[in-house]
Amino acid sequence: MRISSGVIVLGRAATLITPETGLQTGDIIHCTQHHSDYVDGWIGAAVVALKVGDAVVLQVERSDGLSYLSFEME
Repeated sequence: MRISSGVIVLGRAATLITPETGLQTGDIIHCTQHHSDYVDGWIGAAVVALKVGDAVVLQVERSDGLSYLSFEME
């Protein structure tokens, strides 16, 4: 890991995420547009707060490095 904290996307969770998000099994989510640093529990709070049509931006690490994914909640 390039950054010492984050949330790993597991295979089971990945099946609940639509392909349009760009998330893949094994990705490590480090932050969202609303949370610049990882804090225990932020991912759950962030997901609950999202509504249909909300824009989401995630900083994600995978084998080829860090990148940002953006998508709209459906």
